[in-house]
This record gives sequence, structure tokens and C-alpha cells, in this order.
Amino acid sequence: MSRKQIVIGIGVLLIISGISVMILSDSDNSYNHLIGGGLIGGGIGLLRADFRKNEIRNNE
Repeated sequence: MSRKQIVIGIGVLLIISGISVMILSDSDNSYNHLIGGGLIGGGIGLLRADFRKNEIRNNE
């Protein structure tokens, strides 16, 4: 597997696990939403950073 495939896989897994935390939480605890949102945001940020890095590299 290439580095890009690994980064995309980790980003997607972070997003899926964040959604799972928010859906499967038994109570409406704000900490569950905070953790789920952090995982989703981390996955999106990782994918955006990898995309941005490739975009900058292609423009050089």
C-alpha cells in the first residue's frame, strides 16, 4: 500500500468511528458528541491536509 492509501484509510476510519460514537452513545452526553465531533473533524482535516499537500506538490 502506498502512503496516500494509508492516509486516506485512516481518515475514513476516523470519520466512521466518529459517526459511530455519536450514533451508538446511550445517553445524550455532551462528551460523546465532543469525542465524535473531534474524530470526524480529525478525519476530515487529515484528508484535506493530504489533498492540499498533493495539490501544492503538483503546482510546483
